[in-house]
Amino acid sequence: MTNNFFYNKKADERYLSPWMFLIWCIIGVSIIIGVIQFYSVLADARVSEANTLNVRILDCLSQDFNYAAVSSMSFDIYAKCNLNKDVLESKNDYYYFNASIKDSSGKILYSIAKGVLNFDVMCKYGKIEPNFAQCKKQSLHVKDASDGKDYVLELTTASNQK
Repeated sequence: MTNNFFYNKKADERYLSPWMFLIWCIIGVSIIIGVIQFYSVLADARVSEANTLNVRILDCLSQDFNYAAVSSMSFDIYAKCNLNKDVLESKNDYYYFNASIKDSSGKILYSIAKGVLNFDVMCKYGKIEPNFAQCKKQSLHVKDASDGKDYVLELTTASNQK
């Protein structure tokens, strides 16, 4: 006995083409929506970079703090803190840091600033203007390892790399 149901049946495309067209449209629209959503998200790493730079420099300077060594003319913060000078002082103008050492009364004894110096002004207005550099300011009380005096290490870092 032969099965007459499948016998002499033709695969006809006229019933499949509307469904195939609908599926291709759904796939195309899904790809377009995915690309638009992916590129519409603003990834802003300025705050994270400023925090990371701040923590890294504070840890470096506060560990075995010696005011005489830090304030000497031969002190190289890039070598001491293992920072890349080419990145921090590049022509792209992305980073800034200012490390100040104060005595217990708040008088600034020594200060070192590197990077884009007008980021210091932007840090004061960064919360108002979202296109300015984002900053992190932190203070830390340190004790000199050689003579035991107390100092305040104040660090301001900024990043403008979006």
